[in-house]
Amino acid sequence: MFGLFKKRTPVSAPDDFAALSQQACSDIKGKWVYFNNTIHFKAGVPLAQRVEAFAQPVSQFFRESYPQLSLGGSKAFWLVTFTAIAESGTHPASEVSAAMAQIQKQYGPAH
Repeated sequence: MFGLFKKRTPVSAPDDFAALSQQACSDIKGKWVYFNNTIHFKAGVPLAQRVEAFAQPVSQFFRESYPQLSLGGSKAFWLVTFTAIAESGTHPASEVSAAMAQIQKQYGPAH
């Protein structure tokens, strides 16, 4: 009647990864919007510095909440984080791209 005993089709690994990535992005986007609306920086503080301040506590959340994604190292973390920031709409895409380039330049290519 409710399909409780119906055999479920297994979800493939790429689908699991995509769903997990989307969930992580959604969670981090919510945290970014809250951070952006509540933490006020002095005028002229570049977005890259704000993102660095945000990334420190969020990286722990990412590792604890999404251990499968954190296996991708810092590259996975930054990809999800910058995607979330870009999707949040709090800053123009050009400003987000510039911040991403600045952080990549500062820390070097992620491996």
